[in-house]
Amino acid sequence: PIQLRFNDVDKFGHVNNTVYFSFYDLGKTEYFASVCPGVDWEKTGIVVVHIEADFVKQIFASDHIAVQTAVSEVGTKSFHLLQRVIDTKTNEIKCICKSIMVTFDLERHESMPLTEEWIEAICKYEGSLYDPFAPALEGVAEELYHCGFEGVNLTYTSDIKEALTGASYIVSSGGAARKAGMTREDLLKGNAEIAAQFGKDVRQYCPNVKHIVVIFNPADITGLITLLYSGLKPSQVSTLAALDSTRLQNELVKYFHIPASEIQNCRTYGGHGEQMAVFASTTKVKGEPLTDFIGTTRLPLTEWEELKVRVIQGGKHIIDLRGRSSFQSPAYLSIEMIAAAMGGQPFRWPAGTYVSNGKFDHIMMAMETSITKNGVTYKEVAGTPAEQAELEKSYEHLCKLRDEVIEMGIIPAIKDWHSLNPNID
Repeated sequence: PIQLRFNDVDKFGHVNNTVYFSFYDLGKTEYFASVCPGVDWEKTGIVVVHIEADFVKQIFASDHIAVQTAVSEVGTKSFHLLQRVIDTKTNEIKCICKSIMVTFDLERHESMPLTEEWIEAICKYEGSLYDPFAPALEGVAEELYHCGFEGVNLTYTSDIKEALTGASYIVSSGGAARKAGMTREDLLKGNAEIAAQFGKDVRQYCPNVKHIVVIFNPADITGLITLLYSGLKPSQVSTLAALDSTRLQNELVKYFHIPASEIQNCRTYGGHGEQMAVFASTTKVKGEPLTDFIGTTRLPLTEWEELKVRVIQGGKHIIDLRGRSSFQSPAYLSIEMIAAAMGGQPFRWPAGTYVSNGKFDHIMMAMETSITKNGVTYKEVAGTPAEQAELEKSYEHLCKLRDEVIEMGIIPAIKDWHSLNPNID
């Protein structure tokens, strides 16, 4: 419960909106005093890097209120708090606050990784944040039954051994989903651990699997980890990268007000994240190179740069609109990838694949790929010098994420990869 003070109320007779944030500070203090009592606050701090609030109902001086606080997501250096002010008598929600907190080294004055003790304490208090939600499987199955697919034998299970034993083709979306205010990279530690266990399970229960598509974020890293621990060949594991290229096509459709069929070969390469490389040189609009449009009245340079940002932020936009990450589009595209791996129609978009060619080494990234019944192969990406520079920056970003996972101890040093998976040089 919170004691309202006389000066919390403004001249309009209700609690001023700026005061709510002091309520949330009290909630944070109480939460961490309870969950992490052994923290040395002289050396370690927590700083707010993002905060947003929805003011739902007014609070008056006579109200009895309390703050509820929970950690909703845990990253490597950050965590997400969900808080709300409620009326303790009616349980009416007065305000909802979402914030991103970063652990901070007060001696070095820089961000620092969350310690294992913190993560363990938070998970113990909140419950595991990354467990699959088994009860929802039945609802998904029911919805698929309702589609009336012909000749489909659909089963469901929450037992990993039952799910994987004898599997020939797998689409894995088993990680935590991105939520509002998060980047794909915020999911790194938890989903990297899930990918490691998934790879081990594949090795144990279905070593003869033909192809796996990994679609949980950050997909370039989770796909790489899956490949390492599964013992499979690089050609047998791909990741979903096509969404970025389809988002580029969609933005061009909206900009030029023409059908998607009149925009060909939209391509993004590198990482499926904030550092993706958006290519213009591959794309044609009504048969004409997109590069002939850029910098003219048909597509001024500033508007092209703004369009690129919308492509990069396409996933975030879905979350802002729906309150959850993309579902239909990755589901459809991943099944197209599997269909191609089964010998069906060629997959039309780039996919994430393992690359180690001297220029880009020991990484999973989006390239110009072909997926057939023999697996995924790639060829060198051609682009302008500026596009190549963007691709190299994207690669460097992925290497940092990869190296961070190595430092966490989730995967071994690169020199030991061959011992873990003999198919990796």
